[in-house]
Amino acid sequence: MAQTDSLKYHPLDSLATHAPDALADAVHDAPVVEAFWTLRLGFGLLAIVAGADKFVHVFGNWEIYLAPDLAETFGGNSHGIMMIVGVLEIVTGLGLFLLPRVFGFVLTAWLVAIVINMMSHGEYYDIGLGAAGLACGAFALGRMAQDHHRRGGD
Repeated sequence: MAQTDSLKYHPLDSLATHAPDALADAVHDAPVVEAFWTLRLGFGLLAIVAGADKFVHVFGNWEIYLAPDLAETFGGNSHGIMMIVGVLEIVTGLGLFLLPRVFGFVLTAWLVAIVINMMSHGEYYDIGLGAAGLACGAFALGRMAQDHHRRGGD
């Protein structure tokens, strides 16, 4: 009787029983993983491109978006301030590639600062609202990155 009981409960039975659950979990998690990587790569690349453009002005004159009061607070040199902003954006973009569970929240704070700047400027409320939406996405990226790390990712 003992031999039949040992054959009845083979260790691989557990694997066979749980394999469909693991597959279902993987299929269920696939859209979340895709969203995580889309946000991570998209925000990272866009931050690097926007940061680099502070130096070459292909996409526009970024200095016009700096609130005059904020520019005066830092000595009135809008171009110099925007060059520093460019470096910070490039660092944030690279940080999203390397450590998204930290830099997702750095980007969130950065975008909130952009919202405050745009709203205090008095002319660019639409850009401020867009940056607020991006801040929500960056926060979601940070939370997803924390979960990705907890599950054994980078």
